[in-house]
Amino acid sequence: MKRSTAMYLLIFLLFIGLLSSISCKRNSQNDPGMKPGVNYRILSGAASPSTLYVPRTNNTASSHITVTATYNDGTPIAFKNVVFQAGKYGYLDGNQISDVRTTNAGGVAEINFHIPASADVSTTETVYVSATLVDDNAPDSVYSQVSEYIAIVVIPYIDRGFHITGHVYTPALVGIGEVVVQFKGDAGHASGNAVSVLPSGEYGFYVSPGWYGTIEAGSGSGGGTPIPDAGWAGITAGEDYTFTPTSYIIDVSNPVSTNVYNQDFIATSTTAVDKLSTDILTWDAPNDGGSQLVNVYNISNEAQIAYVVIPNVNWLTVSPSSGATPGNFIMTANENTTTATRSGKFTISATNTLSSEVVITVNQLISDVTPSLAAAPSDIYVPASGNVKYTVTVSNPTTDDVLNWTLDSDATWLGIKPTSGDTLHNDTFEVKVQGANPDPTDRVGKIYITATYTGGTTVAIVKVRQQGA
Repeated sequence: MKRSTAMYLLIFLLFIGLLSSISCKRNSQNDPGMKPGVNYRILSGAASPSTLYVPRTNNTASSHITVTATYNDGTPIAFKNVVFQAGKYGYLDGNQISDVRTTNAGGVAEINFHIPASADVSTTETVYVSATLVDDNAPDSVYSQVSEYIAIVVIPYIDRGFHITGHVYTPALVGIGEVVVQFKGDAGHASGNAVSVLPSGEYGFYVSPGWYGTIEAGSGSGGGTPIPDAGWAGITAGEDYTFTPTSYIIDVSNPVSTNVYNQDFIATSTTAVDKLSTDILTWDAPNDGGSQLVNVYNISNEAQIAYVVIPNVNWLTVSPSSGATPGNFIMTANENTTTATRSGKFTISATNTLSSEVVITVNQLISDVTPSLAAAPSDIYVPASGNVKYTVTVSNPTTDDVLNWTLDSDATWLGIKPTSGDTLHNDTFEVKVQGANPDPTDRVGKIYITATYTGGTTVAIVKVRQQGA
């Protein structure tokens, strides 16, 4: 009897030890202090715009939600489902509260969040659209489901009164983005900040009837009322400038009673070096020859830069071959009588100051031309802060054929829409640089425009370079 009791006791203790071992294994797998394995999943998201105003009757305010799914080594998680859940007051595409999207080859899934005019929003509030990546086949089951919450600021509808707008320009009238424009009213009247928006340099804000105060450009921080749906990117103190005029004053004796436009500032950089720039960087010359006007600027400040223009092949000529900013010249290409396509370049170099050179590439087909694609602009340079949009025009410069084109990109930080079109009716697409560059060096993304025609395929490339942080 004693031997039997001891045996049962031993079996009981072994059973308790086994349960403890299993429990420890489970707990250790979920220990938040553990380092994630190689299959750890990351989901990051963004909303554009990230601020929505409750619209007027029968309108809808919308934000484009983009999430990117990657493994912790940066490899995209392609063709996996992401479950989106609408935030407070709004809904997703198709009037859905919840919907599923599948990541593309780059690990990106997209959806739209909408705020209707009927939304009962009484004060400014932050709502969240949730995105959950579900991968039931993940090797690490603990990390098979990750979520991201994308914040959107919702502002109730109010009668905003009158609109005050203007631009921030360089002396060459090139728009400058992300310069803070402050509007300062007296006690009881609106004060805040607006931000100039690339590429036009436009800023704007609303004030109530009877507003008076001062408008001045400079660095600042805080809220403000940006132009709804204008791509406002937030307030960022950038390069140092002096402004002409220093301010605009709307006097108490003549307060705002209607929209006020053209409150423009000319910004002269106090920190930047001289920098030559031209309005075009590529030219598809006609096969039978032709000419093209080129404008030359100093985009960094108002100092005059003397320059020379030198072609590198004998079938290209220039007139005049020298000048000073702001200036211009005409480049000319002779007829291509050879049996092959050819290319050349013009180099514009400063002669009285330090400045990087500007190179214009010229391409010319043979007389027996084939359809081709061209994009304008084909080179885009953006600031480190990002969150800017550009419109690119696609054309067939060599024949009258209508080409149906599609888009692809090698950079997940570039948003593109639409992704297809043609060179006749739907000849533009929008490029959105999504977010700031986290790296100290410049990063480059390429957009490939492809069209297939009878007898071949043609490709144009748009290069987007974002300045390092």
